[in-house]
Amino acid sequence: MDMSKYKSMFLSEAREHLGNMNQVVLALEKDPGDKGNIDSLFRSAHSVKGMAASMGYDDIAELSHKMEDMMDKFRKEEMSITSEATDILLEGADALGRLVDAVEQDRTSDVDISRIIERIKGYVVEKSEVRSQESEVGANLVFASQAEAITRIAPTDQRPLTTGFNISIEISQDSP
Repeated sequence: MDMSKYKSMFLSEAREHLGNMNQVVLALEKDPGDKGNIDSLFRSAHSVKGMAASMGYDDIAELSHKMEDMMDKFRKEEMSITSEATDILLEGADALGRLVDAVEQDRTSDVDISRIIERIKGYVVEKSEVRSQESEVGANLVFASQAEAITRIAPTDQRPLTTGFNISIEISQDSP
Protein backbone atom coordinates (compact mmCIF):
# COMPACT_ATOMS: atom_id res chain seq x y z
CA MET A 1 0.00 0.00 0.00
CA ASP A 2 1.30 3.45 -0.90
CA MET A 3 1.60 5.31 2.40
CA SER A 4 2.90 8.54 0.85
CA LYS A 5 -0.63 9.87 0.43
CA TYR A 6 -1.01 9.77 4.22
CA LYS A 7 2.22 11.63 4.89
CA SER A 8 0.66 15.11 5.00
CA MET A 9 -2.03 13.87 7.39
CA PHE A 10 0.67 12.33 9.60
CA LEU A 11 2.71 15.54 9.59
CA SER A 12 -0.29 17.68 10.48
CA GLU A 13 -1.53 15.44 13.28
CA ALA A 14 1.95 14.77 14.67
CA ARG A 15 2.64 18.52 14.88
CA GLU A 16 -0.68 19.08 16.61
CA HIS A 17 0.09 16.39 19.20
CA LEU A 18 3.65 17.64 19.70
CA GLY A 19 2.37 21.19 20.24
CA ASN A 20 -0.06 19.85 22.82
CA MET A 21 2.73 17.88 24.51
CA ASN A 22 4.90 20.99 24.85
CA GLN A 23 2.01 23.05 26.28
CA VAL A 24 0.98 20.34 28.70
CA VAL A 25 4.53 19.70 29.95
CA LEU A 26 4.90 23.42 30.66
CA ALA A 27 1.56 23.39 32.49
CA LEU A 28 2.69 20.37 34.51
CA GLU A 29 5.76 22.28 35.66
CA LYS A 30 3.33 24.59 37.47
CA ASP A 31 0.89 21.90 38.61
CA PRO A 32 2.54 18.45 38.49
CA GLY A 33 -0.48 16.67 39.93
CA ASP A 34 -3.02 17.77 37.31
CA LYS A 35 -4.55 14.43 36.22
CA GLY A 36 -6.23 15.96 33.15
CA ASN A 37 -2.91 17.24 31.84
CA ILE A 38 -1.16 13.96 32.62
CA ASP A 39 -3.83 12.05 30.69
CA SER A 40 -3.65 14.53 27.79
CA LEU A 41 0.13 14.16 27.64
CA PHE A 42 -0.17 10.38 27.60
CA ARG A 43 -2.80 10.42 24.84
CA SER A 44 -0.67 12.70 22.65
CA ALA A 45 2.39 10.46 22.99
CA HIS A 46 0.22 7.40 22.35
CA SER A 47 -1.26 8.96 19.20
CA VAL A 48 2.15 9.96 17.82
CA LYS A 49 3.46 6.47 18.53
CA GLY A 50 0.58 4.77 16.74
CA MET A 51 0.65 7.05 13.72
CA ALA A 52 4.43 6.79 13.35
CA ALA A 53 4.39 3.00 13.70
CA SER A 54 1.69 2.65 11.04
CA MET A 55 3.68 4.87 8.68
CA GLY A 56 6.97 3.03 9.31
CA TYR A 57 8.73 5.94 11.04
CA ASP A 58 10.52 3.72 13.52
CA ASP A 59 12.59 6.33 15.40
CA ILE A 60 9.51 8.46 16.05
CA ALA A 61 7.51 5.42 17.15
CA GLU A 62 10.28 4.15 19.44
CA LEU A 63 10.95 7.48 21.16
CA SER A 64 7.28 8.30 21.61
CA HIS A 65 6.72 4.77 22.98
CA LYS A 66 9.40 5.28 25.66
CA MET A 67 7.95 8.68 26.52
CA GLU A 68 4.48 7.11 26.72
CA ASP A 69 5.81 4.46 29.13
CA MET A 70 7.22 7.20 31.34
CA MET A 71 3.93 9.11 31.25
CA ASP A 72 2.03 5.95 32.12
CA LYS A 73 4.01 5.77 35.36
CA PHE A 74 2.80 9.31 36.13
CA ARG A 75 -0.79 8.28 35.33
CA LYS A 76 -0.56 5.29 37.66
CA GLU A 77 1.08 7.48 40.32
CA GLU A 78 4.11 5.19 40.37
CA MET A 79 6.28 8.28 39.88
CA SER A 80 5.87 11.99 40.45
CA ILE A 81 6.52 14.66 37.87
CA THR A 82 9.66 16.57 38.79
CA SER A 83 11.60 19.31 37.05
CA GLU A 84 13.99 16.62 35.78
CA ALA A 85 11.03 14.72 34.29
CA THR A 86 9.71 17.82 32.53
CA ASP A 87 13.20 18.52 31.15
CA ILE A 88 13.37 14.99 29.74
CA LEU A 89 9.87 15.22 28.27
CA LEU A 90 10.59 18.59 26.65
CA GLU A 91 13.84 17.21 25.21
CA GLY A 92 11.92 14.20 23.88
CA ALA A 93 9.20 16.38 22.35
CA ASP A 94 11.85 18.57 20.73
CA ALA A 95 13.59 15.50 19.30
CA LEU A 96 10.26 14.19 17.99
CA GLY A 97 9.68 17.57 16.34
CA ARG A 98 13.05 17.37 14.59
CA LEU A 99 12.30 13.81 13.49
CA VAL A 100 8.96 14.95 12.06
CA ASP A 101 10.77 17.80 10.25
CA ALA A 102 13.12 15.24 8.69
CA VAL A 103 10.12 13.20 7.48
CA GLU A 104 8.63 16.32 5.91
CA GLN A 105 11.91 17.12 4.15
CA ASP A 106 12.44 13.50 3.03
CA ARG A 107 15.81 13.33 4.70
CA THR A 108 17.50 11.21 7.32
CA SER A 109 17.48 12.82 10.74
CA ASP A 110 20.60 13.40 12.81
CA VAL A 111 18.64 13.03 16.07
CA ASP A 112 20.20 10.48 18.43
CA ILE A 113 17.16 8.99 20.12
CA SER A 114 19.24 6.44 22.04
CA ARG A 115 20.63 9.14 24.35
CA ILE A 116 17.16 10.44 25.18
CA ILE A 117 15.81 6.92 25.65
CA GLU A 118 18.65 6.19 28.07
CA ARG A 119 17.76 9.33 30.04
CA ILE A 120 14.14 8.18 30.20
CA LYS A 121 15.12 4.66 31.30
CA GLY A 122 17.55 6.02 33.91
CA TYR A 123 14.94 8.36 35.33
CA VAL A 124 12.25 5.66 35.44
CA VAL A 125 14.58 3.14 37.13
CA GLU A 126 15.83 5.70 39.66
CA LYS A 127 12.36 6.96 40.58
CA SER A 128 10.87 3.45 40.60
CA GLU A 129 13.57 2.27 43.03
CA VAL A 130 12.85 5.19 45.36
CA ARG A 131 9.09 4.51 45.18
CA SER A 132 9.69 0.78 45.76
CA GLN A 133 11.78 1.50 48.85
CA GLU A 134 9.09 3.83 50.16
CA SER A 135 6.42 1.17 49.55
CA GLU A 136 8.53 -1.51 51.22
CA VAL A 137 8.91 0.59 54.36
CA GLY A 138 5.16 1.29 54.37
CA ALA A 139 4.34 -2.40 53.85
CA ASN A 140 6.58 -3.40 56.74
CA LEU A 141 4.82 -0.92 59.00
CA VAL A 142 1.41 -2.23 57.99
CA PHE A 143 2.56 -5.81 58.42
CA ALA A 144 3.97 -5.08 61.86
CA SER A 145 0.69 -3.54 62.99
CA GLN A 146 -1.33 -6.45 61.53
CA ALA A 147 0.89 -9.00 63.29
CA GLU A 148 0.49 -7.08 66.50
CA ALA A 149 -3.31 -7.05 66.05
CA ILE A 150 -3.38 -10.82 65.41
CA THR A 151 -1.31 -11.44 68.50
CA ARG A 152 -3.72 -9.43 70.62
CA ILE A 153 -6.81 -11.14 69.15
CA ALA A 154 -5.76 -14.81 69.14
CA PRO A 155 -3.40 -16.64 71.42
CA THR A 156 -0.34 -18.10 69.69
CA ASP A 157 -1.54 -21.71 69.81
CA GLN A 158 -4.81 -20.84 68.01
CA ARG A 159 -3.36 -18.94 65.04
CA PRO A 160 -3.09 -20.74 61.70
CA LEU A 161 0.46 -21.39 60.57
CA THR A 162 -0.19 -20.57 56.92
CA THR A 163 -2.78 -18.86 54.81
CA GLY A 164 -3.38 -19.19 51.11
CA PHE A 165 -5.84 -18.98 48.30
CA ASN A 166 -6.91 -21.33 45.56
CA ILE A 167 -8.06 -19.49 42.48
CA SER A 168 -9.74 -21.16 39.53
CA ILE A 169 -10.35 -19.37 36.29
CA GLU A 170 -12.62 -20.89 33.71
CA ILE A 171 -12.66 -19.40 30.22
CA SER A 172 -15.65 -20.01 28.03
CA GLN A 173 -14.89 -22.13 24.98
CA ASP A 174 -16.48 -19.54 22.69
CA SER A 175 -14.29 -16.78 24.12
CA PRO A 176 -11.89 -15.24 21.58
